[in-house]
Amino acid sequence: MINDLSKKWDNVDSLEMLFYFYQLSDELLGESTPDSFALPMHNKVTLVEEMRFVFRLLNNYRCLDEYYKKYICPIIDEFLSDLSRDYLVKNILGKKFDSFVNGFKSSKESPKWFGNWVESFLNICSLDIYEKECRKEVVRLVRDTNDKKKLNEILINYYVCLVSFGYSKQGIKSIIKSFFRQNEINSLNQIENVLSLLSRKEKNFEFLILLKTNATGNAGNLWENFSKDKVSNICVEDFRNTDVAKMDEVKKLIKKYDQQVAKNAKDSYSIISYKIDALDYFSAAQSFDADYKFFQIFPQYYSHIPYTKTVDYILLKRDDGLYTSVYIPYLLKSRKGGDSTKAGDNISNIVKNKLMGPAAFDSFVQAMEMHSEAIESRNVKTILRNFWIALESLCSVPSEHGSREDVFNAVGSLSQKTYILKTLRILHRQVTQCLKNEYLEELNIRDFNGFVMFFVENNIESEPFKKLFSLCAGNILLRSRLHIIKETYGDSQGILNSIKKHAERIEWHLKRLYRMRNIATHLGLKYPGMEVAVNHLHNYFDYVVNYILCKTDNGEYIHSLPGLFFDAKNDVGVHLSLLKNRETLTKDNYIDLLFGSDKEMQKYSLE
Repeated sequence: MINDLSKKWDNVDSLEMLFYFYQLSDELLGESTPDSFALPMHNKVTLVEEMRFVFRLLNNYRCLDEYYKKYICPIIDEFLSDLSRDYLVKNILGKKFDSFVNGFKSSKESPKWFGNWVESFLNICSLDIYEKECRKEVVRLVRDTNDKKKLNEILINYYVCLVSFGYSKQGIKSIIKSFFRQNEINSLNQIENVLSLLSRKEKNFEFLILLKTNATGNAGNLWENFSKDKVSNICVEDFRNTDVAKMDEVKKLIKKYDQQVAKNAKDSYSIISYKIDALDYFSAAQSFDADYKFFQIFPQYYSHIPYTKTVDYILLKRDDGLYTSVYIPYLLKSRKGGDSTKAGDNISNIVKNKLMGPAAFDSFVQAMEMHSEAIESRNVKTILRNFWIALESLCSVPSEHGSREDVFNAVGSLSQKTYILKTLRILHRQVTQCLKNEYLEELNIRDFNGFVMFFVENNIESEPFKKLFSLCAGNILLRSRLHIIKETYGDSQGILNSIKKHAERIEWHLKRLYRMRNIATHLGLKYPGMEVAVNHLHNYFDYVVNYILCKTDNGEYIHSLPGLFFDAKNDVGVHLSLLKNRETLTKDNYIDLLFGSDKEMQKYSLE
């Protein structure tokens, strides 16, 4: 989270909504943002596009009758949920809005008219039309209102559109960050200047790349036949005699080439030029990665040898004609993770203190093996399959309903049980990152338990909360979030609704991930958005593992993993029953209302 304004901002108070836009964009698009506040995969229009993709796929493979209710109806449910809150969709559809709602509802019973409803919707409310309306609304909200809640919703929908058009999240974030770092900020009207940089116009990107060419066999022939418009070899001898070779970064590239050739007699190396039109640098670099993997698959069939690192150094040509060193973004986003030095301690603790039964430990180790295979893979379909198998290894028990339901139940139960804890832990971390220790001491927020008690004992109008808001005055996003979460968790009904809504979203997304897994496994096809979804699945796996480790770190014995998840499901049931009676959150009931029946849960370090 961006905590401070740079010196390039004038008259901060009058620019509050623009700074909120900047903070929110940075968080939504961040690689290490907790999934609770990261950009989701879909908005309402992209959900309809997903329906169309799955519907056409099932039709093409003549299995619509068998899979329609299982694969398409959950997407319809997700689409219809809170649809009326998307006032842009409502405005675009106009008086036809209710007919579309009824049409999609009736399509849950039969696919007869479903395809017609999908096409009719996208004719009126295409992604292109919706993106333009979102863009206009972002400008209006920043310039003419103080409605942060609406801006949050519309900005999410806008960025989801841009990602669907081919932008990378890193690319959007980089463009926005560069604008605010390089310009004097003195007017709300500058929101239009920022968004004009996201015009969806492709630009040409040119790379110089040092790579090992063993992996592509006769690479020249492959590139000539498959990708004349994208890739061309550059002869090293000719390359040295050009003006380009005199540039500092290019000199480093040539030096690295010479070093590799001198010490690796058995390997062949080349410096190639790669040019492509793309929306941002990250998308362009990912395109090269995908193309180069493609060039490897045919030679690899004959060699039967897996290839290790092939790209040694990569330069990007800047707008000024000079080159700068860059990297190819890895498919799996960077993670907060934990202290890797504690891995041995965790396992030693489990084994020495006999904190897992034999079956539980075997399943745990098997899941970790599949996780390792997933992160070592370079293919998104393989990564997704292996992560799903890793989850099955943790969650499954032999039964007639199969491992899919076990994964749904385990992940769903844990996410419901720990949702409030997770949200409060993230909020506590953001507060401690924003405020100096001396201020935290004044507020008696010395640790997480102190933050929870502060949150519980003080209402929004209290002096301590006013002081907290005052200390966070420069952090508009955090101030707004504190206000919203305090209001939402102020009574049992708000907490109950939050948990139920979160559980619903998790269920829809797990079903999506399972669809992706099945389509990748049985048809070998790539599902739209799989590069984003595989990171979500990785999050779910991490979350389950972290929950297990929190249990063992607290000295709790795990007889079986399915038993652990069943216990979590029971805890959720008890927690929801405790929330049914409307009660205001107080220091006397906060453990029951926030954390349910598990009295140890407040100790768990989950985010």
